[in-house]
Amino acid sequence: MAAPNRAATMRELASVVWSKPDFGSANLRYGLLCKAIVRQTGWSPDRRKNESSVWMTVAAEGWQPQGREYEWVMVGTLAEAVDPL
Repeated sequence: MAAPNRAATMRELASVVWSKPDFGSANLRYGLLCKAIVRQTGWSPDRRKNESSVWMTVAAEGWQPQGREYEWVMVGTLAEAVDPL
């Protein structure tokens, strides 16, 4: 998936990866992937107000453009690490 500016919604990611717009399962699966990255690297995810971890933040920064769905933008260091040579 070629995502402009490395940005995509969970619905878009789910549609490409699982051929279904089921953003709930994409949230779960990407969260588990990011949790595994934390365990392997020691990176620290952001925390919610209730102190629970937002696992996805080790891979992407989230924001909601006005009038659009919440988007995740892959962090530069991860993009460099997975960019095919």
